[in-house]
Amino acid sequence: MRRATLSATLAVLLALALAACGGGGSSGNNPRPRPPATTVAVVNRDFLAYTLYVSNGLQQQRLGTVQAVSSARLTIPVAFIQTATSLRFIADPIGSDAVARTFNINVSPGETVNLQIF
Repeated sequence: MRRATLSATLAVLLALALAACGGGGSSGNNPRPRPPATTVAVVNRDFLAYTLYVSNGLQQQRLGTVQAVSSARLTIPVAFIQTATSLRFIADPIGSDAVARTFNINVSPGETVNLQIF
């Protein structure tokens, strides 16, 4: 009888231990906080449309197009801005060979970088 009680107690303790360890993953109770959006606000005062790129020195990605004499807010991909980092922006005019590049700009997650094209 004592052996049966000991076995039942161990089974209950094992079940409780497994239940306590089991639920912190993707159950939705503790969702990971989303990183704040990091954007670049572009004011284009030129009569040409521009394609804007971002570069961190190792990779480059197209952000989008800013039409002539207009403005746009483009989101920088999270892969470029997980921590404070130095970025460079490239503005490639559509229909022209001249390309404009910024100096390296230190950007932190959640910031908005302001660029003007003249």
